[in-house]
Amino acid sequence: MPAGAQPEPRSVRRIDSGVSAGSDSGEFIGSPSMAVLTLRKSRSNHDDLGFQRGDDRNFAVPEGQAARQRNSRFMLVLCGLVSLWLGWTCYYSYHRADMIASALSYSKYVQHALSSGPVPQQFLLLMMRFWTFFGDLAFFIFIISIILHSFDCHFSYDVFSIVISTTYVGLLLKMLHSEPRPYWLDGGIVAWDCSSEFGYPSTHAMSSLYLFGYMAIRLAQREDCAWSRAQKALIAVSTLSFVSVITFSRVYLGAHDYLQAVAGWIYGALLLTAHIWVEPYAKRWLTRHFADKSLPYSLLFFFGVTSAMIAVAAAIWSVRASVFVIPEKWHVNISLSNCNLPKFKIDTEEELRLLFVTCFCFAAIGPGIMVRRQYAPDGLTPAVWWKRALRYALAAPFLVFFEVVLAALLPKHPLVISLFLRYGMRYFIGMFVQFGVLPLLHIKLGLAEVQQSSKTSRSS
Repeated sequence: MPAGAQPEPRSVRRIDSGVSAGSDSGEFIGSPSMAVLTLRKSRSNHDDLGFQRGDDRNFAVPEGQAARQRNSRFMLVLCGLVSLWLGWTCYYSYHRADMIASALSYSKYVQHALSSGPVPQQFLLLMMRFWTFFGDLAFFIFIISIILHSFDCHFSYDVFSIVISTTYVGLLLKMLHSEPRPYWLDGGIVAWDCSSEFGYPSTHAMSSLYLFGYMAIRLAQREDCAWSRAQKALIAVSTLSFVSVITFSRVYLGAHDYLQAVAGWIYGALLLTAHIWVEPYAKRWLTRHFADKSLPYSLLFFFGVTSAMIAVAAAIWSVRASVFVIPEKWHVNISLSNCNLPKFKIDTEEELRLLFVTCFCFAAIGPGIMVRRQYAPDGLTPAVWWKRALRYALAAPFLVFFEVVLAALLPKHPLVISLFLRYGMRYFIGMFVQFGVLPLLHIKLGLAEVQQSSKTSRSS
């Protein structure tokens, strides 16, 4: 070490990002009081949302005392959330009948009070369905595609991982609890939104709190905005209000009661806290593990994990199907609830189909990223607005093709063929094209340029 040079703080660990300390393109700033590694870079290394971009290696990895303090804080929050979940579960188990009766009465009161109000019912239904769309899987795939092609691919990977995890975990929890939806128990509740899977917990409440909460945290952590405490509080309140409106729309449409919504919030908060805690360590492991791996290795790894996910889901579904029989009274209540789907019946296979969609989407993202890294290892540079709009306009027909055209052409029966073709390979190929093929097409058409990191620039 040169004379007079200060040693690097032990609380910060340097991650190879291709930017040396004190270089023209950026510098590392650290002190013992800092809990994370801060990287200041030029505007060209930030995406159009203002988030930091690069080669997936520029992320904060606390070490030493900073890591112990960070882990202690997250353990305290997680212990509090787990205690809340245990208390809620125990209280719900002991007072289940009374709580369900109260929840059903509240659902009927909400529907009657709003329907008899001054707002026309058709307009009210339109607004509620509009808000509930923000928690649908179709919306998440839509927004992921926009972020991927119009803003920044790295941030889309984070959003994609959240969508996959919350959908998979939510469907498994529904199969484990096997709690009916409100209009299955009470024919007096109008079912404006009919669904075949069980209702506890509400995946709309869970996924919206998880996803939009994560996006709010990322927004509050933007390096180019010096948010005050009041502004951060406004971001938090706005996010919670948005999630609350989505959740309330599910209650009004009869898809869930408030018990299922509260359970969704608790599970969503648990997932969000765990995600933020393990995110830097998971990214570091993935970067080191897949930095020099080939595409066949990536395919084998992700298909192995996907097979394990499918096996767990199929085992739980099979056990539930063998020991649980749907009461005939539920079908009677559904017929009385004015369900807007003709001849609607509870179809427990729908949960398995949605799980296959989730698993095969997960299997596609790894190979897609590996293919993209072959020609654009550091991502794509920011572009003018009309180029970003054209990039998404080029990607939209592929979404329509895989979501609508193939859905109409591929067989619905028997179940095994439907799972692997209609729901499995359709989403695998669709996500692989979105993440791995379309960015290359954008480059060939001049709608995007390959991002050059400082490490690549020096080597060239």
